[in-house]
Amino acid sequence: MRRRPGRHGGNYSMEEPEALFARLPQADSTYARKVEQDLWKDDQGHREGWEDGTRTWSTWIPTLEEFERHRQLHPDDPGAHSNYGAALRSVGRYSEALDAIDEALRLDPDYARGHNNRGNVLQSLGGTERLEQAVAAHARASELDASLHTAHNNRGNALRSLGRLDEAVEAFRAAIAINA
Repeated sequence: MRRRPGRHGGNYSMEEPEALFARLPQADSTYARKVEQDLWKDDQGHREGWEDGTRTWSTWIPTLEEFERHRQLHPDDPGAHSNYGAALRSVGRYSEALDAIDEALRLDPDYARGHNNRGNVLQSLGGTERLEQAVAAHARASELDASLHTAHNNRGNALRSLGRLDEAVEAFRAAIAINA
């Protein structure tokens, strides 16, 4: 099992979530609860670090029902609501996705990944007004967490869709500089 540094100095398991869940019945309840919390500690954007050429988003993504269950278990966790919104977006349920992400931002208005996920939903909706809102959401995410390369990249995509190519290139360069 490989490990990678966590954002708060700890290490997160690189073991597949399914393998960890399979071990839960064998563990005492305290350990089982800790493993479940660790699985959900990361949010969607941070989990992109799992992609190493052999794993992709589609090979490990929890089901929509698992995201909903986690959100119900942790109603005060903005990441739980934001991740649920991202999952809803992935199945085309945009209105519900915005509601879930807006709840995350109500809980923590400075939650950068929530702003980034909100921008992604707005991009999916399309249209000039929604794309402009997406640019603003991604810009806010970047202001809150300048190291969030996905926010810069997503802002570049929205700007490109609006035909603002010079600004898009600038956003893409910022994403590359962070991710290099």
